[in-house]
Amino acid sequence: MRRKLEPAKKGTSPSVSEISEEWKYKWNPRDQMTQAMKWEGSAASTDNVGAVSYEYCLSCDGALSKRFEFDDTGTGSDLGALVSGLRYEYDGLNLLRVDEIYGASLSESGPWRTVEVSTHRPGQLSALLHKRVYKYNSGNNTATPNATHDFTYAHDPVGNVLTVFDNSGNEEFYFAQDAFGNELPINSAFGASDWATAAGEDYRIVEHQTGKWMDEFTGLYYFHAR
Repeated sequence: MRRKLEPAKKGTSPSVSEISEEWKYKWNPRDQMTQAMKWEGSAASTDNVGAVSYEYCLSCDGALSKRFEFDDTGTGSDLGALVSGLRYEYDGLNLLRVDEIYGASLSESGPWRTVEVSTHRPGQLSALLHKRVYKYNSGNNTATPNATHDFTYAHDPVGNVLTVFDNSGNEEFYFAQDAFGNELPINSAFGASDWATAAGEDYRIVEHQTGKWMDEFTGLYYFHAR
C-alpha cells in the first residue's frame, strides 16, 4: 500500500485525516504487479478513482501481455466496470504492436484491433525508432481506423526519449525529465511538452526514461522487471 500525505499544518504532525491519495497493489507468485487500485480523499471518506490489472505471458519470458483499466464504480476490493483493454506483442524486449478491445460493449476476451505498431534499431540503447498510431473516432466500433499518424523518435545519450517528430519531419514533442524519469514542469527553463497531451489518443507517446513506457494510471514505468 502507498499513501500520499498533504503538507501538515504548522505546529502539527501528519495525521490520518491528511491522507489525500491511497494505492493498494496485488502481486503474483513471481512478484509481478497484477493489480493497482487508487483512492483519493481523507482516510475517513475515500473515493475510488479506478484500477488497472495486468496479465503476463509465462511462455514469453514473463513479459506483460495484457492491461485492463476499470472505472471508479468499484467498492472495496471489487473492480469497477471495464473501460479499456490493451494487448502487447514483442520481439524479445522490443514492443512491436499494441491492440485494444473495441465494440459497443467491452469484454476482457475482445474483440481486438490494432492501435500502434513500432519499429526498432538492433543493438541500440532505447531502440525505438518509429511508431504508427491508428486513430478510431468516437462511435467507431469497427477495426478500420479513421486516420493514422506516424512518429519518429530521437534519444539523448543515455537512451531517454528527447524529441518526437511527425511524418513531415517537424518537431511534435520535446520532453524534459529528471534523473529518475519524472516529468519536469512545462513552464521550466527547458520549455518542454506536456506528457499528458503526448499520451492522448492522437499520439499515444508514452515512452520516456530509457525509452520505456509509462503507465498513465499508476505513473510507473514498465522495465520488464518485477
